[in-house]
Amino acid sequence: MIDISSGGYWFHGTPVTLMSEGVEALLRRCGAPVTGLDLILRTARDIDGSGCIFQSSAVLGVAVWIELFGCTFEDGRHEGGAWSVFLPRER
Repeated sequence: MIDISSGGYWFHGTPVTLMSEGVEALLRRCGAPVTGLDLILRTARDIDGSGCIFQSSAVLGVAVWIELFGCTFEDGRHEGGAWSVFLPRER
């Protein structure tokens, strides 16, 4: 995992702090890493109804997951961890 906490990325009011090597390679392949990550975060959809794991296929049609580790969801807000971006096979 790659620490991207200094990049200033936010998702649903919580910082995005980690990105996998697989996502980094995908973003390099598309040629626009910053724009690609922004697009992934903007188009992500909740995949299990928990509000803790989302999926986007915005970059080259490849599924990317965004997960809030340490997530509990109470009173309409997240408690715990920070978001990580990774390929499902890297989980």
